[in-house]
Amino acid sequence: MRDASINEKLDKILAEYVMVEESDEPVSRDELLEKHPELAEELKRFFADRDQFKRLASPLSPEAARRNDLPTKVRYFGDYELLEEIARGGMGVVYKARQTSLNRIVAVKMILAGHLATHADIQRFTSEAQTAASLKHKAIVPIHEVGQQNGQHYSTMELIEGQNLAKMIRSNLPKAEEAARTVRAIAEAVDFAHRKGVVHRDIKPSNILIDGAGQVLITDFGLALRVKGGTDVTRTGQVLGTPSYMPPEQARGMRDMVGPASDIYALGAVLYELLTGRPPFRGETAADTIRQLIDNDPLSPCRLNSSTPRDLETICLKCLEKEPHKRYGTAALLADDLRCYLDGEPVRARRISAFERVRRWAQRRPAAAALIVVTTLFAILGISGLIVSNGLIAGALRQKTVALGNLNRALSEREMALADKS
Repeated sequence: MRDASINEKLDKILAEYVMVEESDEPVSRDELLEKHPELAEELKRFFADRDQFKRLASPLSPEAARRNDLPTKVRYFGDYELLEEIARGGMGVVYKARQTSLNRIVAVKMILAGHLATHADIQRFTSEAQTAASLKHKAIVPIHEVGQQNGQHYSTMELIEGQNLAKMIRSNLPKAEEAARTVRAIAEAVDFAHRKGVVHRDIKPSNILIDGAGQVLITDFGLALRVKGGTDVTRTGQVLGTPSYMPPEQARGMRDMVGPASDIYALGAVLYELLTGRPPFRGETAADTIRQLIDNDPLSPCRLNSSTPRDLETICLKCLEKEPHKRYGTAALLADDLRCYLDGEPVRARRISAFERVRRWAQRRPAAAALIVVTTLFAILGISGLIVSNGLIAGALRQKTVALGNLNRALSEREMALADKS
């Protein structure tokens, strides 16, 4: 039986390869094979399978559609006629398709790894579809079918004609009221999922769709965690999610602390980006982003967008608290506070004081705080010493002045005495 640690290592290498490749960075397959000779056969099969998948999928890509060179031959995948590629992520690809038996347009999602998909990949893919299918809510994309065709696992869902929130933010930053209404709708759907025992764990603008009627819908439950029952297919200590939107406990791989409050943090990060045009933390690398979100407080949205209402900023920053228990207790409470803001009522969230911000920073970075205290103390002692020294010098000058005065008086008296004698 194959060592589980080898399978885990292979999963990690393939995931990193796909992430780098999808970010359009150059990837050297030869270097990867040379670096991991013990996995050479598996890697070669993965590369071959991936190349074949790309050849088959390339005519349906958005780039091909823009060039107007879609093939005249229809591509079928079981009961589905694949029309065009509409989305692609690290481990999955989504096509617009027509289900021939029902003559309806749907979205078909497949695992990119194809035949080389690991058991964990398949389990996570299937779990995503089953989880989403169990959540019947107007703001959650409905799942139609989960299946397998010629070794390729897939799921189908309702096709949402519109755009995701990430594209909307890039094209036009919404007004504060629209941002509040959007996050309120998401929070209500998230609260529904939480009450069903499901934590999303990857809420971000690209996983939030806006249809033609302006309806907000959540998709991609690939990292969802079932709090009540079910099996979590992630490993303890494994960091999954998107760094710019994940809370500190998730970034640290503290799986036991990940729960509903983690989704509330992500909702705050989405609201932050809707208000400012950027997420709370964004470094040059994923590791840099994680260091920022663990060690630093986010800049106040008002500093990035001066038109941000104070109450909405307060709601946003409460969601982004480092400690889970300091965030909103439920997504429903967040949604209700957003309703208060929209209705012109006082919000329940309260701004933290400057002293409290300094205290929290000192708790997170005790070494730096101690250094500042010691430096300040030495500065104070130095100033005190200077004051004392200046006092001593002034006293000595006064004594010398008195002595000179006495000497002058003595000389004057002597000159007068000599004058009288003469």
